[in-house]
Amino acid sequence: MIGIDDDKTIVGVDSYYEQEFLLDEAANFLCDPAIEHIVEVFPHGKKDVIIVRVQEAELKPVMVNTPGKPSAGFIRVNDKSIRASREMLKVLKNRTSGHDITFDYGKNEQKLFRFLNEYERITVNEFSNLVNISKRRASRILVNLVSAGVLNLFTHEKADYYTLVHSDN
Repeated sequence: MIGIDDDKTIVGVDSYYEQEFLLDEAANFLCDPAIEHIVEVFPHGKKDVIIVRVQEAELKPVMVNTPGKPSAGFIRVNDKSIRASREMLKVLKNRTSGHDITFDYGKNEQKLFRFLNEYERITVNEFSNLVNISKRRASRILVNLVSAGVLNLFTHEKADYYTLVHSDN
């Protein structure tokens, strides 16, 4: 919603034309792949309130290409958009790739599952330290396990963490 403050006060915008132009530019030129959206305008006195509806993207992740900055992906956590971690971006890409994901069940994975059975959650840094491997390798293992449906990945504002997927059976 554009023209509504966080405290739900309606402040409106002077010209929906300018806002709509900026939205179209962002959706079509700054997002890769481009995102589909629907813009609705509601008059409120001498100003307008704009509601933008964005459909969930089929191809993920959608990256934002800001001139002069590295591209970034964002995900929605409650009422905030936060920058997606490298791991979350890889998981999103794996989920939409259509490829089957496999993983080895070795010593590192055994230690990981024992840890998760006792402590319930782990971060990339904790896993890296637990099994004494690089953070890059720890990240790759965790991403594969999430992509294979063995682990859940949760995004928190400070750090992502992983938990075991629990079946209802």
